[in-house]
Amino acid sequence: MGARKLPAFPDSRNGFAMPAAYPLICLLLWFISPLGAAEEAPPADAGQAAERVTPESAQTRFNRELITRYQGSDLVELPSAEGNFIALYQARRSSRDRGGVILLAAPGQHADWPQLVAPLRDALPDQGWHSLSLAPPPLPAPTPPEAAETDSASGEAGKSVEQSLRREAQQAYQRWLGGRINSASEHLTSLGISHQVLLLVGGSAAPAMATLAEQKSPWAALVLINAENDPEGNLIKQLEQFPTLTLDLHYGQQQQEPASERLAAARRANNNHYFSRPLEGPQNDTEASGSRLLKAVGSWLNRYPGGPR
Repeated sequence: MGARKLPAFPDSRNGFAMPAAYPLICLLLWFISPLGAAEEAPPADAGQAAERVTPESAQTRFNRELITRYQGSDLVELPSAEGNFIALYQARRSSRDRGGVILLAAPGQHADWPQLVAPLRDALPDQGWHSLSLAPPPLPAPTPPEAAETDSASGEAGKSVEQSLRREAQQAYQRWLGGRINSASEHLTSLGISHQVLLLVGGSAAPAMATLAEQKSPWAALVLINAENDPEGNLIKQLEQFPTLTLDLHYGQQQQEPASERLAAARRANNNHYFSRPLEGPQNDTEASGSRLLKAVGSWLNRYPGGPR
């Protein structure tokens, strides 16, 4: 049977038959044309609908992706005062048990960040290290604009209030960060891993170091990678007060001066076990930098905190 033809009706203007579907097609084309879209009225509650849609935070998106990727394998959920958080654990794959390394990513990064964190957390277990990586809590929100405007009108009093709010937010962030580090350490301890190294990346170094005095157990060693010296000088103060076995790795010329300041602080503390070393190559070249990074970190860990005990 052939295809059924659409019925036609005569067009008095031109004297030829036109398919009956033609008016319907024209109507559909009008609705999907820019003109039809421009004249379409927005819904009455468009503003309310926009308010109901909350953008997904970066940390929420990261957590969802990590859960999807690592559920049933590396994923662990740890408690803290601010609420449970996600970490990634890998047991050692070597016959020799050297201890555990807690890797804290930089602010805004997740526990499997492809630069610096992921290469180490994946490779250290081959050298006898248990790895547990985690992200810092979200950074505190800035002072509300309306509060800042109100405070600025009252001069110095307003500045004092703003500084107080900023200080309180910073202290709360450090408490949350210290809580996460403590929780990660306790998790390793519950697995029988008491010999622990703390590895800090980027801007996480300063606030994490500020919590060292409150940590429940001393660290076997610290590893700093591209640490950022905070404007308040807290990182320098901590290095002066806690002469811990430390490896300080840094990339590029911009990191030379801050690294020199940290090394000078360690020397003032008579810390003869502070090792500062530059790393060559771009840190964003995941494969190449991962290989150099693993060689530098792994060889140092195996020689010092992971050596004979």
